[in-house]
Amino acid sequence: MNPSKTLLTDLETSKRTIRKEQEEIEHYKRELERLEEETRQKRDKLEEQRDRIIREANEKAHEILADAKETADETMRNFHKFGKANISVAEMEKERERLRKKMNATQNSMKTDAKKPKKDLQSQVISNLENLLKY
Repeated sequence: MNPSKTLLTDLETSKRTIRKEQEEIEHYKRELERLEEETRQKRDKLEEQRDRIIREANEKAHEILADAKETADETMRNFHKFGKANISVAEMEKERERLRKKMNATQNSMKTDAKKPKKDLQSQVISNLENLLKY
């Protein structure tokens, strides 16, 4: 074979190889862009979920605190009322039993929530807040 023909053949082969490698590089670039976009979307979704969970936990915490405040206010009003009037011990015990039932109902609902196998951030925050309110 003629040396110049061999050189031309080699050059043509090299040119095809370079084109193929360039196509591969372009394919990898597109794949990388797709994966980056997918990762960004997943990160955005996780951030939205986290924000929603925190917002819901804060709303639940606010409800719990408002309920606890209302119960405390009501208890103080009754305490003052019982102290000023000649209220029987039976009436005070009746009120005490009503509050105990309310606390037990709340505690039982917490036990039902605790039986759920999946414990997410929201339920952990709520559980912690409810435990704090016990003390």
